[in-house]
Amino acid sequence: MSIGKTQNLKEIDGRKVFEELKSNLKIFVEEESKSKLIVWSKNGKRVSKKVKLNSKIILDELFFEGLGLWVGDGSKQKGIYFGNTEESVLLHFLKFLEERIGLEREDFKVIIHTPGKKKNLVEKWSKILGIPKENFVKVVEDRRINKEYVHIYFNSIVLLEFFKKMWEMLKNEIERNEAWARGFLRGIFAAEGSVVLKRKGSIHYIAFSSKEKEILKVVSNSLQRLGIKRSSFFDKKGMKFAIYGKENYEKFLAHDIFKISVKKKKKLLKG
Repeated sequence: MSIGKTQNLKEIDGRKVFEELKSNLKIFVEEESKSKLIVWSKNGKRVSKKVKLNSKIILDELFFEGLGLWVGDGSKQKGIYFGNTEESVLLHFLKFLEERIGLEREDFKVIIHTPGKKKNLVEKWSKILGIPKENFVKVVEDRRINKEYVHIYFNSIVLLEFFKKMWEMLKNEIERNEAWARGFLRGIFAAEGSVVLKRKGSIHYIAFSSKEKEILKVVSNSLQRLGIKRSSFFDKKGMKFAIYGKENYEKFLAHDIFKISVKKKKKLLKG
C-alpha cells in the first residue's frame, strides 16, 4: 500500500489496510457509519468476534506515541496485549486505542500481577483505568516482582494483523517527519528506555534497548531526525545503545520525550 508523501499525510484509510490483509486472512469489512468500520474474520465455520474501529486513522503525535508503546511493550500474539507497572503509561496507551483506533476500554480484559497479597486491587485499578471490575480476569501473586504489573488485552487476530500492517507500512517513514519521530520516541522510551544514574546520583546515560535490531534502527534514525546524538557503541549482549551529554539531555526535555513516563522524567530531572 502506497502511503504517499509522509510530510503531508494526515490519515490512513482503514478499509484499504484491511483490503491488503485479505490476501492472508479471510476478512470481512462493513461500514457502521461514515466514521466507523466493523471488521471480523472467518476460518471455515469459525467466525471471530466483530471489532469496531475508526475508518480513518489519524497520523499525529498521539498515534505514533501509541504505536511506539505497542512496538516496545506489546505482545504480538493473539491480539492487542500491553503491560506496564506505571499507571500514566497504561492510561496513555488506552487513550491512543480509544481516540486513534476507535476501541472502547470497556472491551479490554485485565490481569494484575502483584508481589504480595493486597486488598481491593481490582477496585483500585478499575478506578484508575476506567475499565469495569467484571473485566478483571485474575490477580496473580508473584514473589519475583517488586511492583504491581498490570496487563490489559483485547483478543483479536484481525486487530493484531492490522497493527502489524500499520507498523510495516510506517516504520521506514517515521524518521522523515519530525512530529512522527518525536511521538514514536516518546512511546518507545516509555516502554523500553531507561535513565541510568551514577552512584552519586547524577546522570550516567540514557539508554534505548530492544530485542529487535529493526526497532533500534528506527529509534536511532528518529533521534538523528531530532538532532540527538547517540553513542557509536552498541551493546550486542544487552541489545541497547546509550546517549550521553547535557546537550542531548536538554533536547530530550525540549522534545518532551519523557511525556508518557512520569517516573523516568522525575529520575532524569533528579539526576
